[in-house]
Amino acid sequence: YFVQDEWRLPLFNVPELGFPEGANIIFTDSVPLMTLLSKVAFMFNEEAINTMGLWLFLCFVLMGVGMAGVMSALGQRHIFGTTLASLFALSAPIFLFRIGHAGLMGQFLIPFAYASYLKMVSVEGRNVSTLPMICTAVCALLVQAYFFPIVMAFFAAALSQRVINRQSRSEERRVGKE
Repeated sequence: YFVQDEWRLPLFNVPELGFPEGANIIFTDSVPLMTLLSKVAFMFNEEAINTMGLWLFLCFVLMGVGMAGVMSALGQRHIFGTTLASLFALSAPIFLFRIGHAGLMGQFLIPFAYASYLKMVSVEGRNVSTLPMICTAVCALLVQAYFFPIVMAFFAAALSQRVINRQSRSEERRVGKE
């Protein structure tokens, strides 16, 4: 319905889906990010394409990349350790049991959020980039709304940890002066 429908605001609203009120595909299991790409492709070739094969491929690739990001943020510099961690993430039952559910295959968002958390709390001073975490949160909304609160919990934890770290550093400086 969404791919062949006209463009309208709100962006993902489809009046023909869930008659008579319509529905917003963000709250369905249709992976809005991929349906948006399909809609753009439909504009150019007037033929609806199925992007689920590409989506499943990307889920596996991005799960490995996300775990490599976590290992990098933890300071792992050996390719063997990073590769092993990525293989463990790819073979985790919680990931593999979701193969039949395209929306929940987007579990790569969790390691991306964790890597962003680790980078945010490791940077000292006020110059911390929240952009990777915000991008992960937006992607979570465009993949499956279920992941959005998980990513936002990582974001809240990172911001809280930065406040705690700043307070403990100022206490250490104050005790050092006494």
